[in-house]
Amino acid sequence: MRRQGASRTTRTAAAGISVAVCAFLLVPLRISAQARGDFDRVLQDLESYAIESWDPAKVPGFAYAVVKGSEMVYVRGFGQRSQEPSSGPVDEHTLFEIGSTTKAFNAAVLGTVVDEGKAAWSDRVRDHLRDFKMYDPWVTKEFRVEDLMAQRSGMPPYALDLMSLLGFGRADIRRATRFVEPVTSFRSAFGYQNCLHLWASELIEEKTGLTWEEAVRRRILEPLGMAESTFDPAAYDANPNHCLGHLVLEDGSLWTIPPDWPYRGWLTTYAPAGGLCSNAADMAKWVALQLGNGAYGGQVILRPETLQAIRAPRIYQATGPTGVSSYAMGWSFQSSPQTPWYVHDGETEGMHSIVAVYPEWDLGLVVLTNTPGNKIPECMAFGLLAICTGAEPHACPSQAEDGLLPDRRAARAAAPLPESVAAIPPGKLSGTYKNPAYGKAIVRKNGAALTLTLGPARRVGPLTLLAKNRYRFDWPDWPGMVSTLTFKADATGEVTKLTIEEFSDVDGGAFQRTGD
Repeated sequence: MRRQGASRTTRTAAAGISVAVCAFLLVPLRISAQARGDFDRVLQDLESYAIESWDPAKVPGFAYAVVKGSEMVYVRGFGQRSQEPSSGPVDEHTLFEIGSTTKAFNAAVLGTVVDEGKAAWSDRVRDHLRDFKMYDPWVTKEFRVEDLMAQRSGMPPYALDLMSLLGFGRADIRRATRFVEPVTSFRSAFGYQNCLHLWASELIEEKTGLTWEEAVRRRILEPLGMAESTFDPAAYDANPNHCLGHLVLEDGSLWTIPPDWPYRGWLTTYAPAGGLCSNAADMAKWVALQLGNGAYGGQVILRPETLQAIRAPRIYQATGPTGVSSYAMGWSFQSSPQTPWYVHDGETEGMHSIVAVYPEWDLGLVVLTNTPGNKIPECMAFGLLAICTGAEPHACPSQAEDGLLPDRRAARAAAPLPESVAAIPPGKLSGTYKNPAYGKAIVRKNGAALTLTLGPARRVGPLTLLAKNRYRFDWPDWPGMVSTLTFKADATGEVTKLTIEEFSDVDGGAFQRTGD
C-alpha cells in the first residue's frame, strides 16, 4: 500500500512479511525483534523514534526510506519542503541535495571502469592522468587510483573547498592540489577531502569519453530507474516537488536559501563529491543495489568483487561507543558489535543526509533533511541498529551519533598577534595580493571603509577592524559567513602580505602583495 505525502508506505501483506522474517532467520540471531517475527514493529519503532527526534523549528522537513533486500518496505515524508508556509509537504518524491553520499556514486562509476579493464585500483594515477600532481613529488608518483577516494592523502581536511565558492572551476581546483602542503604523511591518517574526487571524475571522463554527469546517468541512474534524480540545478528548480535548503544562523533561526543564491555553484563544481539531488524513493533503489551485491532487477551493474573492493576498509577513522570506524571509498565501515555496516553522511550548505547499509541483515536506510548540521540522519542510522537488536535507542543527539565525518564548520582559533607589532594605518592596506591557489585578493579603501574582493566571481564584502591589523570579512549574500584577515608589514612599514585563516590549506592562507 502506498499513500502520498505524510502517509506511511509499508508493504505488510502476510506472505511478504513471512518471507522477510524467514530471510532474517538465516543470519546470526542478534536481531531480537526480527527473531520474534516482528519486523513491522521495527519499522513502527523507527518511525516513532524519528518523530520524537524531530524538531520542525530546526528541520522543516525530511524523508526516509527503509529497504529490505530488493524491496522498499517503508517510505515517508515529514513536514514541509522549506520553512516558508506555502512550500508544501515533503513526500517520497521530494528532491533533496544529498551531499557527500554522492561519493559512493563516484566510486561506483569508477568501479564500472575497473570492471571494463580500463583501469585498476592499484594503478598509478599518473599513468592515466599526466597532469596529476600533489605537493610532494614522491606522493605524486606513488598515488594510486584507490587513493583518490580513500581519504588518506595527507592533505588537511576539506582542502580547497572554498575555491569553488570564489568561482573557480574543476580544472582550477585539480591544478591547485599541487599547492596543498600535507599535514600528515601519505596513507598514515584519515583526512577527509572533496577535491580528489574531481581527479577521480577526470579519470572517469578520460576512460568513458563522457562527461562525468552523463557517465553517472548512463551507468548508474538509468539502470536503477532513478529517473527523478539530477545533477542539473535548473532541472531541480523546475521540479515543483523540491526542497529549499536553510542556513542555521547564530541565534539558531533558519534562513531560507533562495534559488538564485550565488554560492549554489558549489554543487555543480563539486558534483562528483557531493552534487547529486535525489529523493527517498530513488535512493531506495541505490540502497537495493548495495544489498544486491552490485545487481539490481536482474542486471549486474557492478561485479561483486568490485563492490567489495569499494567498501573494503582502507584507513582508520576513529573508535567510538559503537566500535571502530574505517574509511573505504565513498563509504565508512563500522565494526559495531551488533553487526558490521557501511554508512556515509552528506552535507551541503543547506541540507543533510545519510545512507546506511547493514549487509548481514539485508537491510538499508536513507534519510534526507533540509537543514545542515542536524543529527536526525545519524540518530536514525544508529537508532535502527539499536531497535533491530531489541535495545532502546539513545535520545537524539547522543555520543553514538557524532563524528562519522569531521565538522567542516569547526571554528579556527586565530593566532595571537605579537605585542611588538605596530598597527598599520588602513590607508596603507589597499592593493592586490595573490595566493597560488585562491588567486587575487584586492583590498580597496573607499572613504573610511575598506572592502575585499575575492576570486573570479568577485565576492566583495566589507572589512571590519577586530584588533590591531586583524579584520573581519563579511561574505556577501551569506548571513553569518565571515573570514578573518591579518595584514603584515616589513621593517620599513610597507605591507607585504595578508593572511586569510580560512584559506590556510595553501601557504598558510598567505596572499603576497603584488605590484598591481
